[in-house]
Amino acid sequence: MPHNLPIYDNLLNNIESSNDTINDNIKQDLINSITAYKDTHELLFAIIRCYQLNNSNNITNLPFYCKYLKTKKGYKFDIDNIPDKLVRVMVEFYKLHEKSMDK
Repeated sequence: MPHNLPIYDNLLNNIESSNDTINDNIKQDLINSITAYKDTHELLFAIIRCYQLNNSNNITNLPFYCKYLKTKKGYKFDIDNIPDKLVRVMVEFYKLHEKSMDK
């Protein structure tokens, strides 16, 4: 049974035709965006979790070997453990977020 999150579905549709290679520059830009926009972390985690529920057999554990950091009250991910398709979704999320901030 697919799990739906409207923003996730929208982002996924936006990247469907994209097969761009995920290089280190794209990953670093994504990391910079995640760091800069702390108010997006909960929604980003929901997108990551939705991807996990729809694309993984292992849905009981934390997604993609992340760790919960009690001192920061948040999750830490190694971007190299995240699938390229999900990285594309997250990059698209931050493009939309930055565009909405410009308005």
